[in-house]
Amino acid sequence: MKKKILIVSRHETSFQELYKLYEQINLNEFDVKFFFASQEKIKIKKDSFYDISNDVYNKTLVKCLIKFEKYFYELDKKIPRFSNNILVSLFRLLISIFINLIHYKFFFTLLKREKPNLLILSGDRSLYLEIPCNKASIDLKIKTLIGCSSIGRKNGLIPGRAKSLSYSTSLNDFPPLLNFLTRIIFKKQVHQREKKNILFSPGWKCFSYLCIGMLPKNPWVLGASFSKYILAHSKDYYDYLIREQVDKNRIFFVGDQNHVKLYKVWKNKRMFRAMFKKKMNISRKKIILISVPCEAEHNLLSWEVHKSNLFNYLSSFKDCNYDIFFMLHPRSKIENYSFLVQKLNFKLIIDDIENVLPIVDCFICGYSTLTNFTKLIEVPTVIMDFLNLNEKLDFAGSNGFIVSNSSESFAQAINKLDDLMKKKSNPKFKKFCYDRRLDVMFDGNFKTRYHKLLCKLC
Repeated sequence: MKKKILIVSRHETSFQELYKLYEQINLNEFDVKFFFASQEKIKIKKDSFYDISNDVYNKTLVKCLIKFEKYFYELDKKIPRFSNNILVSLFRLLISIFINLIHYKFFFTLLKREKPNLLILSGDRSLYLEIPCNKASIDLKIKTLIGCSSIGRKNGLIPGRAKSLSYSTSLNDFPPLLNFLTRIIFKKQVHQREKKNILFSPGWKCFSYLCIGMLPKNPWVLGASFSKYILAHSKDYYDYLIREQVDKNRIFFVGDQNHVKLYKVWKNKRMFRAMFKKKMNISRKKIILISVPCEAEHNLLSWEVHKSNLFNYLSSFKDCNYDIFFMLHPRSKIENYSFLVQKLNFKLIIDDIENVLPIVDCFICGYSTLTNFTKLIEVPTVIMDFLNLNEKLDFAGSNGFIVSNSSESFAQAINKLDDLMKKKSNPKFKKFCYDRRLDVMFDGNFKTRYHKLLCKLC
């Protein structure tokens, strides 16, 4: 009899990553069902895939409560003093309790009916779906595995929160009484940066989780709260989890599902590059790929500033003799970036990043986990630091990466882009990338190791 695995995805980004895990499962040996929810419609027609969006988002009561919550999130941006005062915070606390209880009841019923041997999730700390699903699995004694690798460490979570009063615990900012109490009572919900205390979730949300027994133990570390097991996508990330005091018996390092297709294209990049050039009808020697940062979508910058930054930076390509393409984040909409086509003559690509990145000569992006790919496949990279984070990066001394935090420094980098692209043959750069490939088991054997792990856990 086949062992049963359930996969649950809460939005478009986690769907893409968990789907790659699904593709690596031997369906002859496992009975797999994939349940997904999305605010945007995911188009997929397979017998074992089930859209639960109507159950968790669109039923009348939940829909009304989520609309209320979205309304307050908009107020957070405009008048945070009002949206986080004690009366509004208590109201938001009650809304959160109702939403999570409804989701918990749904997942408890679902898991009790399906009786899976293993439940694969994208996380165990976020609002909607993840925490209620984890709670239901614990109550039913079902093992869980966190299977997403693209979500960054706490350093990537802090900048947006540091800029928002909603995560502040200082009574000097505005009267965030619940935030202040959260800092005093729940130490693991707080991170200190430059003598400033920042919450992972606003205080009203923490207390709502507490009321229903769903408060994450350590939300800053993915998988450290409710999950039974965690997939570590690299030896470096495995060591990071150990430093964050996650039990080593809960962590499994088998590689990264995002590398399966990347490895195949990289090993055959000459063939794939020729196919790409023919398909796109291009003839220039150099291909540049831009992954458009989404600081506005994540509320880190206003749309006006975000678009201005992009235009000022990328205008440096105006007189360059390159074929330039750009790709968008799953939550980004092309209508917000039409100026890249209309004013800068860039071409939009709608494809998996793994199909394109190995065949380009240079990659342009913001601070992104995609740089983990370029480190493996020897693609020189320029990072646009719109937020002036000046992060200390582990590849800064490898000669193949440049960080620019102004349009002027970016223009200087583009003027020297031909020199940067020659770094592909630099021994120091190649050695750096080789070491990274060893660190993440970039060898084409992920499926074999993953299969052995599933057999062990089920």
